[in-house]
Amino acid sequence: MQRNNGKQFNKVLLIIGIVCGIAALVYALTLTKSNRQLASSNAELRTEIAAAKHDNQAIKENKIQKYSAKNLTLASTSSVANINTFLKTSFEWDFTNWSTRQERAQKYATPSVVKKMIGNLNMQSKSTQSYIKFLRKDNVYQKINSKHVYVENSDGQKINGIATVNSSLIDGNKTTSHQVQWYHFTYDVQKHQVIQITPVSVNC
Repeated sequence: MQRNNGKQFNKVLLIIGIVCGIAALVYALTLTKSNRQLASSNAELRTEIAAAKHDNQAIKENKIQKYSAKNLTLASTSSVANINTFLKTSFEWDFTNWSTRQERAQKYATPSVVKKMIGNLNMQSKSTQSYIKFLRKDNVYQKINSKHVYVENSDGQKINGIATVNSSLIDGNKTTSHQVQWYHFTYDVQKHQVIQITPVSVNC
């Protein structure tokens, strides 16, 4: 009787051992499969990130190439000086030349562009004369810290490009404001003038 009980007990232990072994094997296989799936997902994610970085770099390089100095033709190269002069006339002034900016800029841009960038000054008005006196009295002036002009290949008729201007407003030798402005412009090669100009956002 005791022998039979011992045999049955051993059988139970054997069955429990087999069940535990099978369970452990199933768990190990499941874990291995999960690890493989996780590794595969991570690999796909790394591939997507690499592709996104590549696309962003390509876009950046395309923008740089589009407005690179390497793309300047003879016509656009000779026109950049006029564009730079127009920007300097618009953004750099003091009490001695503030009132003449409009007149001087008209050589390099159409009336609508000059009005957009400088305004429509009435030299006969009392307010204009008072403002000139104020500029002189308080030593107010604006200076350009840096400016850059980037253009596309020209078709010989018009040039499209991007201009950036970094300027500071000085009041009594103390900087009161500082700004960086970007513009998209179109320059007419035949007229030797900027015919369109539009502010653009730097957050791109």
